[in-house]
Amino acid sequence: MVAVQSISTENQKTHELFAALKLLSPGTYLREGIDYIIQSKTGGLVVLGDTPEILKLTEGGFRINCPYTPTGLYELSKMDGAIILSEDVKRIVRANVTLRTSSTIPSNETGLRHRSADKFARQTEHIVLAVSRSRNTLTLYLKDQRYIFQEPPKSTWSYSSPNVPLDQGVSQSSLETPPYKPGTALSKMMATAEAQYILAALEENKWNIQRTAEALEVERSNLYRKMNRYGISRPSSMR
Repeated sequence: MVAVQSISTENQKTHELFAALKLLSPGTYLREGIDYIIQSKTGGLVVLGDTPEILKLTEGGFRINCPYTPTGLYELSKMDGAIILSEDVKRIVRANVTLRTSSTIPSNETGLRHRSADKFARQTEHIVLAVSRSRNTLTLYLKDQRYIFQEPPKSTWSYSSPNVPLDQGVSQSSLETPPYKPGTALSKMMATAEAQYILAALEENKWNIQRTAEALEVERSNLYRKMNRYGISRPSSMR
């Protein structure tokens, strides 16, 4: 009975973690806001959930209670305190708050921001996100679980077409599902897939940025940022 209960608990934890990771999939509004914070190297601390129990454990800061936007999250992250979002990520509830955690809750984290995020997630059992200012990483905390997203290194991407020769040293992209590779982080694989999808859209739209942005349902500025992030540029043969 104990073994069965243990397996059930592990399955539940895995399900909860996957649900949390889905919120941060590339292309979601939450991930877009987090990406802005990572790229600006400001660091940030974000709590998902505005229950009375959570709000009682915050102090200072100020009330926002406005619709969530990626740019709004980014601008508020420039302050030192934590940001409280509604659990459905539709509202920014509070900003620049201090998270009060119990001294009895253990944490192996060393940095103040990540230690606070870890302890608050354990105490409230809600998702807490910590963006490192110096390491370009996002860490998700949920109860006693931790998942680290690492910013993938920029790769040299290029438009691929039978009619357009690839530049020397540039590998051709593929939209086929990549095989599982032990040791490859999910975040890196997701970023690779996003870059390849953007390339396919650019190819389909003859590298017209406006049409590509409309097809992908993103702002032109956001598309440019993603192209810059992944090192995507128009092939020299098409310039």
